[in-house]
Amino acid sequence: MLRRGYRQTRCRCTAKFVVKWCLRRKKYFVCEFVTLHNHDLCRPNEVHFLRSHRKVEDHDLAQVQSLNEVQVPISRAYEFLSYQAGGYNNMRFTLKDLYNKLGRKNITDNAEGDAQTAVRSLRARYRQPLVLFVGCNNHRATTVFGFALVGDEKEETYDWVFNMFLVSMKYKKPMSVITDGDEAIKSVLERLMPEARHRLCAWHIGRNIGQNLNNVEAIKCFSKFIYASLTVPEWEAQWREAVEMHPMENNEWLTALYKKRTRWAESFFRGSFYGGMCSTQRCEGMNCQFKKLLDPSTTVSAVYGRLEWKQRRIRDRAQLDNFKVRNSTPVFDTHMRKLEVEACKTFSHDIFIMIKSQINFGDRFVVHQRFPFPNADAIVFYVGQYDKVERRWSVDYCGNKGNPQWSCSCKMYESDGIPCAHLFCVFKYGLIIEFPTCLINKRWTREVGETTIVPSCVQVENTSLATSARYASLLIEAGKACSRYTESPEGFNAAMIELEKLKKCSMKYNPTVNEDHAALSESDSVVGDPLKCRTKGMPSKTEQKRSVITCSNCEGLGHNTRSCKKPRLVPDVYGSGNVVGR
Repeated sequence: MLRRGYRQTRCRCTAKFVVKWCLRRKKYFVCEFVTLHNHDLCRPNEVHFLRSHRKVEDHDLAQVQSLNEVQVPISRAYEFLSYQAGGYNNMRFTLKDLYNKLGRKNITDNAEGDAQTAVRSLRARYRQPLVLFVGCNNHRATTVFGFALVGDEKEETYDWVFNMFLVSMKYKKPMSVITDGDEAIKSVLERLMPEARHRLCAWHIGRNIGQNLNNVEAIKCFSKFIYASLTVPEWEAQWREAVEMHPMENNEWLTALYKKRTRWAESFFRGSFYGGMCSTQRCEGMNCQFKKLLDPSTTVSAVYGRLEWKQRRIRDRAQLDNFKVRNSTPVFDTHMRKLEVEACKTFSHDIFIMIKSQINFGDRFVVHQRFPFPNADAIVFYVGQYDKVERRWSVDYCGNKGNPQWSCSCKMYESDGIPCAHLFCVFKYGLIIEFPTCLINKRWTREVGETTIVPSCVQVENTSLATSARYASLLIEAGKACSRYTESPEGFNAAMIELEKLKKCSMKYNPTVNEDHAALSESDSVVGDPLKCRTKGMPSKTEQKRSVITCSNCEGLGHNTRSCKKPRLVPDVYGSGNVVGR
């Protein structure tokens, strides 16, 4: 049985390059070269994702293990290597490849795994709030639109932050917003984004219910109203029944929560697009990841660079998802194969998996009734569930002069952008084999993740970026040579001799080195004077010279009583005044 989300990467491509050895000529020759591929070729900025181009070298593994010895996590060590290489697109392996290599080495060496794993709560540099604008991309992965390190959480501060956010987004306002219930943010949103639907975090609402209600049964009962997929009349009726069942009529906190029901209950947000999000969990998780980059030694000027590097990691992850979508094919195993294939070609893989689950879930539903309206070119289908006879949903179809429109009373497509199981049940009933264009949300399609291909290598002269790139190239080549030299003591000694020669030759390519000093360094017989540096214990020039030590035993100069070679003179033990030697 195949695991959920399994994707095939083999397509039986006939392209090949065959080389054979000629016994008579003692040379290799090309006997067959087929250039025709049955798939799209990899893009230039995605070459480093190909399996043939991915390999963890021994020197890379040794460097990661050394960093891990000083408590640097593997993921941070991978980022360090990518920084040396000049970017993630210059890496020769992915983070998953590195973990696999380390795992195999640990098994080979019979090394024990991590025995101590702790979750630490890290704070920002100056304990200032870090405001994040977080959303999701077409793969339903977390993406960051912006961030701000603010001094306080006052209304005027948030007013400035949201204004700057709108300026950066060219005043394109979001449709939906989720917050943790801060009143200052609420006031700013009502003033700057009055059209956006403001929703309170469902997780915070559930936590508050557990803290303010003492009865365990009441907590379970009222917590269900947060995510209940009910109509508004059904929700109101069941709320009243719950209040009567658990005597809560006089509970002031619950009454205040009920007054804010339009801002947290799922039933009141059906039809408003939130991309499958109902809490600030993505923001909290990303906030935790960002704060790990900040430690007590981080300055304000370094905050932006570190957070920007984390952004690059997020973009590279999204680019990897796009690469996997274009270069793999999922397994089609539902009963509506044509719709499944068309959905795979249209949507990203994560959205395709959700649509696939709705297709399978559609087997539980049946069409009870069908009411056509010939004059209006419309049909209404009533769908019911096998194990819930009392519940029904209506699916509406309108021809709309060649542009058919589909909608369901559950409003799952309007809320999450995913066609519901009721629609697929009607599609199976009506033998519809083409995916309706009205049910394709552009946000979840493959084309949304496409970005402009930027040349990965740019020739830049006399800049810090070019210097870092050249250093990274030399470091990679030197690492390969050092890995071979360290196999034996003879190789190590030979490498040290060659490195000494390279260090002497490199002096003339360093413009910051003094010419006289470089000339002196070329000769082994000339040693220049070191620079004089005043240390903490160095006496001042005006200090008087220390007096010469005088021995109290022999009154000689340059030594003391303990180091005196003559016998020490002590009084007679009998107190006669005679002096004896000891």
